[in-house]
Amino acid sequence: MQNNLSATKQFIIARLEEEYNSKKMIFLIENPDKNEKHFIEQEITIIKKVKDEYDRKSNLTDDEVYEEIKKEKKYLNSYKTATSDEIEDYLKYHLKQHREKYKKSEKEGCRSIFYNTKLKKILEIEKNLNPKKNKSQLLGGKKLNLLDRYNLANKLVGIENKIRTLNIGDLEKYQLLAYILGCDKDNARDLMNNKYHVKTNNLDNYFDELGLNK
Repeated sequence: MQNNLSATKQFIIARLEEEYNSKKMIFLIENPDKNEKHFIEQEITIIKKVKDEYDRKSNLTDDEVYEEIKKEKKYLNSYKTATSDEIEDYLKYHLKQHREKYKKSEKEGCRSIFYNTKLKKILEIEKNLNPKKNKSQLLGGKKLNLLDRYNLANKLVGIENKIRTLNIGDLEKYQLLAYILGCDKDNARDLMNNKYHVKTNNLDNYFDELGLNK
């Protein structure tokens, strides 16, 4: 019995894989600006909607099923010429059909698991491809800009004064600062000549914590 169940599941998964590849190819052709992840997310949304409707219909009472049948065009057409006994037989027959159709389906459960597993793998790949944001470079939740880092280096070790006292030319001094801060040499020149004008973060509280404002 266990082998039969396993074989059935393998068959379902194989069919889902075929469905997946076929539908994905059509989706990507019709949506050249989207990728496999978009396709999976769309399918998961559709699967959820179908499941919600399936669950709703499978939990209807007999009377509620009858009410839904009575709204169908096929019933409305039959109702015009049918006798009361024929209508009753019609409703009972379609109630039975309804119950058969909305039994629990292993395939539907597998489809949801299958597509969610595909999405999980895609997200894991994206996570590996996209390195984590370096939160250690944030101060008070804000990223320090070039001028902030220059001011911090000056406050901490007086970097500008140390560079200016070196027995090298100005261009070499700018290049040295560029090496230290990992910036362009022209930006380093503007920093040292007080011509690099950008909005800075207020670092006074941080300098207080380090005891640099005393």
